[in-house]
This record gives sequence, structure tokens and C-alpha cells, in this order.
Amino acid sequence: MQTFKRNQKGQSAVEFFVVTGALVAALLMPIPENELGGFLEEHQGHNAIEILTQKIKDSYHAYSYAKSITPLPSKIINK
Repeated sequence: MQTFKRNQKGQSAVEFFVVTGALVAALLMPIPENELGGFLEEHQGHNAIEILTQKIKDSYHAYSYAKSITPLPSKIINK
């Protein structure tokens, strides 16, 4: 049993790097034009990371605008 474990020592690291490399390559490849439709047509030819980055920036821009608006007073005090 000891020789079996010694032969398998670096196998999980190799598998991790192969799977991680495949995922990174898939995220960096441009999405074909015929794959996108509807609301993502503006992103044709971009990769998934660029699309996600743009969507996060848009969401944060809307969030920061909403946080900067002064809240309306709940009660009006007449003196």
C-alpha cells in the first residue's frame, strides 16, 4: 500500500492545474457572435471576463448613484 500512495503524490496538483487552465482559457476566449442573443448582443466578440467586468461596473455605478441621493425627510416639522 505504501508504494501506491508514493506514486500518487503529485496527481491532484496536476489535475488542479489542468482544470484551472481549462476554465481560464474558456473565460478568455471570445464568445462567438451566433451564441449571444437578446440583451447580450452588445457584447458580441468579447470574452466572458470583459462582459462580467462591465456588468459589475454598471451595477456599482448604479449603486453608488443611489447611495449618493439624499433621503427624503419622513416628517415635516412646521414651527
